[in-house]
Amino acid sequence: MVFCGKPSKGCGECRSRKIRCDQGRPTCSQCAKGNRFCPGYRDELSLMFRDESQQVVRKAKTGLSARRTKKPKKPARAESHGSTSSNSTSSSPKISVNGTSSSSVTIGSDISDFNEVDDLGFIKVEGEQLACKPLALQPSYQLTDNEAVSYFIRHNVWPGAIFMMDFEPKAPAHRATLSEQAQMASLVSVGTAMLSRVRQSVHLALEAERGYGHALTLLTRAVCNEKESKANATLSAVLLLAIFEVITSRAPKNIEKWTNHIYGAIALLEIRGPEHLSTEEGLKLFIQLRFQIIISCLQRGARVPQSLLECSKIAMYLRPQIDAYCDRLIYIAGKLSNLRADINSKILTDANETLSAAYAVEAELLAWVAAGPTDFSYTTFTCASVPEWVRMFGNRPFPYNNQYHVYRDLWICHTWNQYRCSRVIVCEIILSCLRRLSAVSPTMAMSKELQGHCAQIRQVTRELAQDICASAVYHLGVEGPEAASYSVPASYCYVGGMLLLWPLTLAGATEPRDHPLRRWVRECLRVIGHSIGIDQALAIIDILEAEAGVFEGMEESESGVVFRDTVDASVHNRVLVGTWNF
Repeated sequence: MVFCGKPSKGCGECRSRKIRCDQGRPTCSQCAKGNRFCPGYRDELSLMFRDESQQVVRKAKTGLSARRTKKPKKPARAESHGSTSSNSTSSSPKISVNGTSSSSVTIGSDISDFNEVDDLGFIKVEGEQLACKPLALQPSYQLTDNEAVSYFIRHNVWPGAIFMMDFEPKAPAHRATLSEQAQMASLVSVGTAMLSRVRQSVHLALEAERGYGHALTLLTRAVCNEKESKANATLSAVLLLAIFEVITSRAPKNIEKWTNHIYGAIALLEIRGPEHLSTEEGLKLFIQLRFQIIISCLQRGARVPQSLLECSKIAMYLRPQIDAYCDRLIYIAGKLSNLRADINSKILTDANETLSAAYAVEAELLAWVAAGPTDFSYTTFTCASVPEWVRMFGNRPFPYNNQYHVYRDLWICHTWNQYRCSRVIVCEIILSCLRRLSAVSPTMAMSKELQGHCAQIRQVTRELAQDICASAVYHLGVEGPEAASYSVPASYCYVGGMLLLWPLTLAGATEPRDHPLRRWVRECLRVIGHSIGIDQALAIIDILEAEAGVFEGMEESESGVVFRDTVDASVHNRVLVGTWNF
């Protein structure tokens, strides 16, 4: 392939204006300063592989013209001393590009090799005619499976690992199993869906839907086979289809489709048992699925399967010390989800007993954070003005309250947000229990000690929500101004956006609809939805615009928090549901 110069990686606007682009995401600083729409960046694959068809055709046509103008050589013969006849020399054939020859082409002529370039578009017409078929080549935008797979892998690099796939090369004679076929079909459909959002292509979106249906058919056949249902490829296909729903679930009602895939993952984990943790790939799959299962159970008020909690205990002994520390938090979050499930199913009906259980979970969470290793520390930065922020980080969301966090690793940031979400839920359970107890005891409701205690808990929820917002910009690729080692690789930003959906939802639920924090959360989700291409973020925006906050049944006074006697608006919520409102 001929070298055509180093291609520019800048955005379309900067390339057209021929100015330097800082390649900021989601918008470069040049477009942000000029208040211009930033069209985004070219796909890196298009910069690596270029279509040379037009160049080949041009060379072929040039060579053809040269052969046409070349005069045929006269055959050597003895010179005659007599007069020559005008009929002694045969006329040369006349060739027209769009016409026909006036006489047959001899075998010895220099144009007898036209058939050698048939692949370039020249065809032979019946009889003695030769014609050139005009070429009308257009740039090919037909997506290949390899391009879809490459795009997915490029933008779904998990911290410390390349997703959860087995990328060992297969032998040429290897025949893919049903589970491997389902895995590859799921991977292609997710990659196509991601590209359809980037290119804003309806055609690719339809292709992704068709691929999704094909992958679902293969997966159904795989899970019906006892051996295939225990394969790692089957479980990874389920996770991939769940990610597909996160990318494409634009309507709030479609979030249930993601939940259905999580149900399937739970069933497969039950079938596989703890033996699947013995392999490295099986352990990676379990770690990544476990987080989504816990979130799904916390959202629905459902119990976490006991087998998952037992496997989490085993995983703590199979992973490094810092990872085992994270696994401990997952185990506590599982207990918290089971507590909500017991309240939901009326197993726990006594408010005092529920309150004791909630305080016990909170004590475990506080003990966990107190024992944190030094690697889990983070730095808080303050940005005074929007122009300063744009100068440093382009058009990324300006941090709420002018403060943002920088962590050593995206996974550490994600673990902190899991802790914050668990604390918010525990505080909500405690406040709900105290509200119920005060409703049956007017003396207790009037107690200033109780009001002050409730005010402290409510303040904790506010601080936790603000910390989640402060961590959001790090998820989206903002690095510390003083430490380059704290930077987030660009390939993590897509995963960072997906990991941020649940924490942002819970942070927004802590405040009323018109509160500045909730408005900031909606704007941040809008960036994730439109700039990164995760449609579920747009569905969550609709939820945060329609539903009330989970703490709206409380009223703050000078002495503390006072519970209202009337029913608060959160009882009508369908997604942002309090513990006692299931």
